Amino acid sequence: MTFYWPELVRQIRISGPVVADPTEVAAADFLARPIGSRQMALTRRQSQPFNDYSELDEALDRAGRELEIAPDQVPTEWMSYAVQPDEIEFWQGDPARRHKRVQYQLVNGVWSRNLLWP
Repeated sequence: MTFYWPELVRQIRISGPVVADPTEVAAADFLARPIGSRQMALTRRQSQPFNDYSELDEALDRAGRELEIAPDQVPTEWMSYAVQPDEIEFWQGDPARRHKRVQYQLVNGVWSRNLLWP
């Protein structure tokens, strides 16, 4: 993952394996979302084609009724993911290209810190 803030001329890069979150973490993620987002997810039709907006409206109405009956329901197929970082780099840009780069690496459960050439 890379996060870049051009106004600050800063960047953070995080790398590592992506893993599925435990079911309870994914459920908490779903339940923390706005009601409209949960309704849309409960239609279970993301990226599928549809004929007209009345079809979408009907599906959202059905999902809304489902949520009224069971407000804490979470679709069984709902997943969330996390990066388990094993390397993180902080970068601060410099107009003269004397960028400051600090790298942290996880090796055998221990984080090391390195300064990197620009």
